[in-house]
Amino acid sequence: MLYAVLDPHFNVVKSHQNQNNEIGVPLTLLEATADTEIVLVEMGMRKPTDIKVLSQIVRPDIGILTGIGYSHYEFFRNQRQLAQSKANLFLPALNWQTETRTAFICHHSDYYELLRDKAKSVGFSVFGYGGATAFEDNLAICFSVGHHFGLSDAQIKAGLDDYKASEHRLDRIKLGSVSVVDDTYNANPHGVRHALSYLKTCRGRKLAVLGDMKELGKVSDREHQALLEPIMDAGVDILFTLGPAFKDCHFDPIDHTHFKSIDALKTILAQELKAGDVVLLKASRSHQLDQLIPFLKEHLQ
Repeated sequence: MLYAVLDPHFNVVKSHQNQNNEIGVPLTLLEATADTEIVLVEMGMRKPTDIKVLSQIVRPDIGILTGIGYSHYEFFRNQRQLAQSKANLFLPALNWQTETRTAFICHHSDYYELLRDKAKSVGFSVFGYGGATAFEDNLAICFSVGHHFGLSDAQIKAGLDDYKASEHRLDRIKLGSVSVVDDTYNANPHGVRHALSYLKTCRGRKLAVLGDMKELGKVSDREHQALLEPIMDAGVDILFTLGPAFKDCHFDPIDHTHFKSIDALKTILAQELKAGDVVLLKASRSHQLDQLIPFLKEHLQ
């Protein structure tokens, strides 16, 4: 979304797909030339030291933190350590970094004050942003960063209107008279809530196919069960779940069926879908839920 906003007005290089680790980040930087004005770099964190290493490579002038959730929580002692690790995005300036650096941090994120204070302590100017939903959070950061680069509301909106989703990331596909929201790339508690908030805006009978969220460690049971409220808020009529973490979850009063295998789920899903339905597909990558897309294309078109 940021690329869609900035690219019409600047020479922009951005991360491709999920190239957000110690290999992908340098590859992104190496695409920059003397004519490049903005480099948009996604930096991923799976271990406590990851963001510090990547920040030492990138040395960002602008840092954007979308929030502190529970992604890869099993590799951390607690959520505070996860937040402290993400705060390593903000490092002390080197001698050549003489211009003001800017941090955009979601103001309703857990540990916002910790992130804000860390950024300020090393010389970043901090701006909070946020909306009522996860989708509005994304819109807010696009407008905040767009304004930072001198763009008008009309220019930002025009860029967002041309935005096209990345593969398997909230990609809405029309299959006959059924709409499929393909968000199968990966899943964590924040991401599932984001996808459900998008589903809430869709018209028609709503189905959700949710697979386990991996690497949540000791909070796994709690976070899977905690999806009941956002599922209900999204207006989900029928819920299908997949994987052992969802096995013992209770989602009353939602019409809920749990499956042990994707093959068993395929048949029931194809039989259930009706004209005008919209179905969300969301799971951690290991479930390979994206294989439902060609199956549904074959049965619905």
